Amino acid sequence: MIGCVIDESEFVLHAEEIGEDVGFPNVRLVGLYSDHDERCFYYIDSNTKEVLDMFPIKRGGECE
Repeated sequence: MIGCVIDESEFVLHAEEIGEDVGFPNVRLVGLYSDHDERCFYYIDSNTKEVLDMFPIKRGGECE
């Protein structure tokens, strides 16, 4: 999913950060989103809607 362009309305926005502050110096704003079942977080370029990075949300007792 990294690199694909998404419709961010399908995701829940948690925060927007300056790209440099979260490890994406060439991106002006980065949104931190989760999907509706909240199994993954996604960093998304707020301008292009491109997925920059994703990682699973771990809950107690879960293995990924």
